[in-house]
Amino acid sequence: MRNIPIKEIKRGKIMVLHTIVSEYDVMCNQAENCASKFKSVGGGIVEYSETEQGNRILRLFSTDPYMYLDEKYSPFSQIN
Repeated sequence: MRNIPIKEIKRGKIMVLHTIVSEYDVMCNQAENCASKFKSVGGGIVEYSETEQGNRILRLFSTDPYMYLDEKYSPFSQIN
């Protein structure tokens, strides 16, 4: 963790994110080419990236704990 000067905190330059989504996804500019895409699946959402070998799962977001045990949603699995 880096030390943040007090004057930066007082000027309001610090922001705290309370989210399960990474800061890169939250701060992704629409003008930039964002590498991650999201797809709704039964009971959750998967984050995936398009590669030469097809679409590969990066992460799963779900409130159902059994989805995390399903191998078809494991990281780097192929998704249609």
